[in-house]
Amino acid sequence: MEDRTQGGGSVIVHLFDERSFDGQIESYDLHYNVAAIKIQSDTPLPIASLAHLSDSIMIDLSQLRNTEKSFQFLPQPKSFDHIPRDIVNALEHFYAKPYDITAAPGEFCIDRYDDDLECKELLKATCKIMR
Repeated sequence: MEDRTQGGGSVIVHLFDERSFDGQIESYDLHYNVAAIKIQSDTPLPIASLAHLSDSIMIDLSQLRNTEKSFQFLPQPKSFDHIPRDIVNALEHFYAKPYDITAAPGEFCIDRYDDDLECKELLKATCKIMR
């Protein structure tokens, strides 16, 4: 499978409440381990809160980056606002066949990951993704 910006193929989408849907891949990028998948449902689905901007802290990504020019996914904001315990979603793309994509809700944390990951831009959330 190669990186693509346009979709192709079908997947089975498993939700946290054990419902499953047939999904159509609209687009994906294996470098960023992310995909957009279209599903049909006869009942309302939970809505993910992707942004909550009131009473928040500001994180300036330019202060977290090294001076080296890194690969960037554009367009990318220079800063974003999050409050600890904001609801966030994590996506995981498994590295081996069948290349499953999973998602899990969680909460944004003020903590950072250990320095051994060598990625100052990597912030932390409580999302639990298990294979």
